Amino acid sequence: TALVDYDDLAGPQQYIIRKCDGSTSVTIDNQSFPFDNIGNFEWTFDLNGNIIQNTTDFDLSLDFPGLGIYNGALILNEGLDCGDTAYIQVQLFAPASLDLGPDYSICQDTNIVLDAGPDFAEYIWQDGSTGQTFTATSIGVYYVEATDPCGNVLRDSVFVTGGTAPPIALNDVSICPGESVTLSATGFEMYAWSPGNGLDCTDCPTVIAQPTVTTTYSLLASTQSGCTSEALVTITVLPTPMQTYVIQFYPNQSVTIGGETYTQPTTVTIPVASTTGGCDSLNTYILELLPTTLNIECPPNVTVALPGNASTIAVDYDLPVVTTDCPGATPDAELTQGLPSGGEFSAGVNTVCYAAANTCDNQDSCCFTVTVTTLDIQCPPDLTVALPGNTGAVAVDYDLPTATTDCPGDMPDIQLTQGLASGGDFPAGVNTVCYEASTSCGNQDSCCFTVTVTTLDLQCPPDITVAAPNGANTIAVDYDAPTATTNCPGDTPDIQLTQGSPSGGVFAAGLNTVCYAATTSCGNQDECCFTVMVTTLDIQCPANQTVELPVAAVTANVDYNDPTSTTNCPDPMVDLILLQGQASGSGFAVGVHEICYEGQNNCGNRDTCCFTITVLDPPPPCDIKTIGCMKFELLDIRLDSINQPRFRIRTTNFCDTEMDYVANELPPGIIAVTPLEGSIYTAPNTGNTYRVRNPNASPFYSLRYRSISPGLKNGESDIFEHRLTQQSFPNNYIHMYAKLKNGQSFEAYLNTFYCPVQPWEGNKPAEGADREALGTSLMQPALSLRPNPSTGLVLVDMQAWLGQDVQLRLINAQGQEVMDQQYRDVNEWLELNLDQRFADGLYFLVVQPASGVRATATFVLKR
Repeated sequence: TALVDYDDLAGPQQYIIRKCDGSTSVTIDNQSFPFDNIGNFEWTFDLNGNIIQNTTDFDLSLDFPGLGIYNGALILNEGLDCGDTAYIQVQLFAPASLDLGPDYSICQDTNIVLDAGPDFAEYIWQDGSTGQTFTATSIGVYYVEATDPCGNVLRDSVFVTGGTAPPIALNDVSICPGESVTLSATGFEMYAWSPGNGLDCTDCPTVIAQPTVTTTYSLLASTQSGCTSEALVTITVLPTPMQTYVIQFYPNQSVTIGGETYTQPTTVTIPVASTTGGCDSLNTYILELLPTTLNIECPPNVTVALPGNASTIAVDYDLPVVTTDCPGATPDAELTQGLPSGGEFSAGVNTVCYAAANTCDNQDSCCFTVTVTTLDIQCPPDLTVALPGNTGAVAVDYDLPTATTDCPGDMPDIQLTQGLASGGDFPAGVNTVCYEASTSCGNQDSCCFTVTVTTLDLQCPPDITVAAPNGANTIAVDYDAPTATTNCPGDTPDIQLTQGSPSGGVFAAGLNTVCYAATTSCGNQDECCFTVMVTTLDIQCPANQTVELPVAAVTANVDYNDPTSTTNCPDPMVDLILLQGQASGSGFAVGVHEICYEGQNNCGNRDTCCFTITVLDPPPPCDIKTIGCMKFELLDIRLDSINQPRFRIRTTNFCDTEMDYVANELPPGIIAVTPLEGSIYTAPNTGNTYRVRNPNASPFYSLRYRSISPGLKNGESDIFEHRLTQQSFPNNYIHMYAKLKNGQSFEAYLNTFYCPVQPWEGNKPAEGADREALGTSLMQPALSLRPNPSTGLVLVDMQAWLGQDVQLRLINAQGQEVMDQQYRDVNEWLELNLDQRFADGLYFLVVQPASGVRATATFVLKR
């Protein structure tokens, strides 16, 4: 159990340690038990973000960075089932002090708040209340007992005494405007008069008040002991008796008041002394001029249309009307701006102004306008546009005519009077367009312009087809230049090559597009294109082939694919002609045979290709046993793709009696994979058929082939093949047994240790490869080697794996791997340099790409 010496518990395993003396050094007593069961311990404390860890001091002493609250833990046997943790909180406080202050003296109805301070955990006042503060509302002794967080108790008390302030006597008073009054209150330490308006002092015991309006003053006075007294006094300002008189008169008249003469409007005030002992009165005289008016009214604005192309027009208008209420004759209107009625007014807005004045000094003026309207229509400039291509017309957008007028509030009406509207289809040639405009003021005007449509026609020569020379990818071609015609006045079209090669240029094999463009100074454009087809022919012969001469044969029948051809001639037919060598399916003798073909197409292209067929002698048998008139030969042992051994044994019967059956020994308890029990076996070299027993028990554990066709005799031979499971290889020999139909039998033992185990060569169906192996080999890429035989340098054709990663393995005739190399990003040809470490003989080359089907080939090393 994790335990420390503590002051208080905050919960299970949560311990609180307190210090109230202002110290920041603390030693924590570790009381964990039982001591013998404590394997390890660790103290952890967070000192304001600085994590302290201690695993050496059983009792922990710490110097904390300051007063405050710090959290930590004591961890016992961390990671064990018997572990425990004590959570520790260290609370560090400053020493507490208690001071309620000095004794207090308070006035009646005054409260005072006593505060013991915030540094204590508990408070008890004289009446049992427990708050930090206490409100004293009366005189007496007040005390408190305070306990700090560590349990220390402090005490303090204060004595509260009290007193009162004397009353203030102030009487309300009334005064006339401009008079003053003295206000006085004695016996106080401090004074506060309010408001200060009209007072000569606001903190004096005696003040002089002279308000301009009735005002209530307040006085707040306090004694030396702080007791206060209040009083209010109202000073009423009596109103002044007033009389108001209004006097009206006309201009040029005058008014006399108090000996003063007035000719303009004004207000005059004269004081009058009281005769009854009250406040003086005040008389007010308002002098007003009687108003007069003058109004002049001009005629309304006038609008007239300027006729034809005139520059001015005579205009008659009504004269202005003058009205006034000033006594006397009505004044006349005087022209101050513009022309009089009947004057010659020019185009535009003409302003006419009049003014009038009367004897009462009134003046007025007015203005009106005489607008002489005009109209001007402007057509766009003449246009020349190019007719696109060989069309009969072109849509032409032109700016509409613009008309300007000063006819007030009017928009000129513009109408097409001749030709096509904007956007219309204009034919080739010169087209005239006319417009007319009019206004509601009677103005009229018209204008015309032309739209000239020009043409351009560009003609290219017809498409051309030429044959590239044999083996060439380019050819120089001459063709006729394009021709262009236009009706653009005085202009010869500019013809430029925009795509392809010029006449006489070199053209690449394939379809070449030649384009020309023509332009005129009128903006016409036209283009045309034609093609130059350069035809080619490429024939590809099949890959070189290497075959092995079948047993006992003098030729090998070899089938090969016809060469393939590619051509861009519109007629894809290609005639193939055998120039050299034998046709596919012919019998080829031992040696290297070159086959050559030529291809021709109807476009005149020719191409040739060649390849070789190499026929190799078959390897000698691994072992031969002749017993009487019967001969047994072990031809070879090969491994298939899953390492199952295949044995080929040739049996020859020189006897004149037919062979009944032949039996090949099987390893004890092993059943051959092929041929299957009860199946019909067909000899690959003759087509003779045999019934299979797999396994056969007599005369020994074996695989038996019984003749169905007439049996072998007089030197006839058949090849017998069988496959065993993986790792079921016979010891050092194969026990052979043949029985004739006359009952005569022959036995022999073929040694296997002379026979190298070689990779499966399924591309030799003449040797009896099964269908599975043959199908696999046909999907393999062709692997071509040269020269073959080689004196040390072998060139490997890697076109099928160009740019890939491959593995090359070389196996000798004994089945031993003599080379294993990795090649990255191979090129078209790979060179193998075989030095003197490689003995002369037959080798098998295996190419295995990183992804794909492997390929094999054989070659002979002969220096």
